[in-house]
Amino acid sequence: MRKTIVLSLIIALVAVAPVSAAGLDFGGSIETSIEVNKQQGKDVEVTPGSELSLNLGVSAAQDRIRAGAEFGLEEEEYEDLMPSGITLGNIALKQAFIEADGPYWHGGPEATTRFGTLDIGYSPYASVTDRSGISISGIDLDVVGLGGFYALRGDYGHVLGLRSDLYLLDDVALGASVINDAEITRVQVDAAAAPIEGLMVAGNVAFDHTDDSGFKMDNLWTLKADYELAENTNVVAGYKHITEGF
Repeated sequence: MRKTIVLSLIIALVAVAPVSAAGLDFGGSIETSIEVNKQQGKDVEVTPGSELSLNLGVSAAQDRIRAGAEFGLEEEEYEDLMPSGITLGNIALKQAFIEADGPYWHGGPEATTRFGTLDIGYSPYASVTDRSGISISGIDLDVVGLGGFYALRGDYGHVLGLRSDLYLLDDVALGASVINDAEITRVQVDAAAAPIEGLMVAGNVAFDHTDDSGFKMDNLWTLKADYELAENTNVVAGYKHITEGF
């Protein structure tokens, strides 16, 4: 399946690039880090590391069709301050995708469909990345927003996910997501509101259900308040509870 995705991406790049050269975007980055460790009774250890990333993006049809690819070093990190002596054999494809915007039927709601490497970020506690599959997002049904995805088989089998957002009141955001694989089902609910000017309150609840958990499920919940006292001055308070097995 990975070869099929890569081949489809290459075909899309070849077909789209001549049509709209202005929609071709190429970039990259080199990230360098130095880690210093000192253990009792031992000398200081200094460990340098670096990562290389190359990105290629193509858009067409007024940016309603997009394709992208990311290449990087086959090894996650090189133990040098700057990567050197790199050949094409050291470069590997990290992710590739094709996206398109449009309705599934005449007069239907707009949706974004993505094939290839997924980038699911329903919340910090409900996300899936670096997995191949298909996702649909941005379906706006007036008071309800919908999205979902399917990821191909991995270490924990296939992965299915669904996201729903409710737009019932101004200044109030409500949402819920469910992600399921062969071992676990994670349910996550989030809410945010601005009760008064300058104050934003947000909360998250997530819990994991397995065949053995019953009603004693591992869970997490957070609460955060952010109040703007003046320009560029905010007071932030929060609390997080996590069970041991979450």
